[in-house]
Amino acid sequence: MQTSPNVLLNFNSDPISFLFDSPVDGVGFFNTSLADREQVTLFDGLGGILFQGDLLEGSVNFLGFVSDTPIARGEVVGISPTNGTIFIDNFSFGSVGDTPVPEPSTILLLGTGLLGLIGYRRRRRAA
Repeated sequence: MQTSPNVLLNFNSDPISFLFDSPVDGVGFFNTSLADREQVTLFDGLGGILFQGDLLEGSVNFLGFVSDTPIARGEVVGISPTNGTIFIDNFSFGSVGDTPVPEPSTILLLGTGLLGLIGYRRRRRAA
């Protein structure tokens, strides 16, 4: 996952657009534009819309979106009436990838513990 304390600011009516070097599985950020409403649109590699939603004015909003279809780009646009400012904070993105799941070692550890308990119990009965 890529993240950092970052702020994306836009003081005119142009949208904030982001294009990823390689598609990602998830995007998240805070919208701190307290006086305006914004619309967020996320696209796949062919330009199809994966998500479109509004961020409400008057409060700090968090948008988090995870998709089975890779996200290639996105756009944040002010909704009229707007003063043209867009504030995005803590923009994060990443891919799930092939993260190993530690279940085989967990099962091995559990099995070893159970065998130890059985051995302890047998030894105790024999004594």
